[in-house]
Amino acid sequence: MKKKIILAILTCMLISAVCAEGQVFTNKDLERYQSRALQSSLDVKSTKISIDFVDANLYQVLQMIAEVAKKKDGVTIFVSPEVTGTITIKVSNVPWTEVMKDIIQQHHLTALSLGKKTLLIYTKG
Repeated sequence: MKKKIILAILTCMLISAVCAEGQVFTNKDLERYQSRALQSSLDVKSTKISIDFVDANLYQVLQMIAEVAKKKDGVTIFVSPEVTGTITIKVSNVPWTEVMKDIIQQHHLTALSLGKKTLLIYTKG
């Protein structure tokens, strides 16, 4: 059931990400993205951020980092609403890509590259 929900979310996000180009993707098209590694989309030069949170909502912290990525570097990051939990983190002047990689690894999340500038973060199902 969770895989179907994730696939539906992927479909909606992918369609919205590429609709400006007039392309339409089906569920079958998304299968090719499922094997892409996080490194392929996050190994770009990124803006450095400083954050300090104690027992903050994990989803909201990821959303905040996603906003910086979009505004400063043009990278679109979709965070699944199923991402839950809390996080305590303090970093100073670190690229947001490194912060994101650490959070994803520490909280056992999955990052799926949907292209050079689009990333989906969700819980492993």
